[in-house]
Amino acid sequence: MATTFRRVLPVLAVLLLAPTVRAESVQWRKNFDAAVREAKAKNRPILVKFTAEWCTYCHKMERTTFKDDAIVAHVNGAFVPVIVDADDHEELMQAMGVKALPTTVLLSPDQRVLTKLKGYKKPDQLGPELAAVAPLRAVQPLPERVAAVPVALPAPADEKPISFGGHCLVTLREERRLQPGDPAVTTVYRGVRVAFADGAAKKAFFDNPTRYWPMWDGRCPVTAVNEGRSVEGVPITGAVYRDRLWFFADRDHRAVFDETPARFVPSIAAENPGTRRN
Repeated sequence: MATTFRRVLPVLAVLLLAPTVRAESVQWRKNFDAAVREAKAKNRPILVKFTAEWCTYCHKMERTTFKDDAIVAHVNGAFVPVIVDADDHEELMQAMGVKALPTTVLLSPDQRVLTKLKGYKKPDQLGPELAAVAPLRAVQPLPERVAAVPVALPAPADEKPISFGGHCLVTLREERRLQPGDPAVTTVYRGVRVAFADGAAKKAFFDNPTRYWPMWDGRCPVTAVNEGRSVEGVPITGAVYRDRLWFFADRDHRAVFDETPARFVPSIAAENPGTRRN
């Protein structure tokens, strides 16, 4: 099967169709057996993407559907994704009844076929299929492993105190852990002084501040909306919702947010603040 296609499709075309690497992408596993073990340990379904070097629509699906932000978040957050080269795993293809490419198979942790999706699927076609097998929680609490004693960093007398317990927002967002910032690497953003783990983290922040800046400027949205009070949120109670960081006064307030998060989303203008460098 593969030999015929390789004769027809020049190697140059394969190179041109190769997907572009982006910071946000599906975290594909390459070893099927290891993916099964991980799925059992995490009690997550498995997403198997059968592909091949010569498959034009496989590459197109990688460039489009599996680069869509919502699909990436859903696959990484609810599945154990594994990519399988059809030419190297013909027995696995036969076992799952895969006869054409591309084909996406959703398996239970014990390897039962739940859904088999044949052909190229757009994001709006794949999304409902994923949700039917494993709905992704809208609010994703940050892992408990971020739990650490907040570090109060000093600030010169003529400067604003460092907020968010002195923790680096970039490390919290990207690595889901609390990392004390360096007092020598700070900036003032929206009137608040923040510290970063290092210069690279500071650069990442200014390259895309909306990604890292917490909603409500780090204040607890539940106390603001429900109680009419302004209370600074605590990073350890944080969550990710709509791909943004949110901080809360405590876990009880986050639980209220979890029930109806849309109530606490501010206006579009408030979600796109300006930037000031120091």
